[in-house]
Amino acid sequence: MAAIHTCSEPQVKAENGFYYYSREGHLEVTDMNCFQCLVDRVKDGNEWVILDRSDASACPVFITDKDSS
Repeated sequence: MAAIHTCSEPQVKAENGFYYYSREGHLEVTDMNCFQCLVDRVKDGNEWVILDRSDASACPVFITDKDSS
């Protein structure tokens, strides 16, 4: 099991293609057996950038509040 903070409203920056966010969302507890890859984050000014080192077989999926209802 892992406790994970979701990121709120990630946006892609055109100049580098990375996803950035400035606020964390809710906390989720997830079974680690469901994971395909892991990502990390780095502080960049007032925002966080998501570092995704996965290969082409995995891609980031962002679920918005509209998607979960």
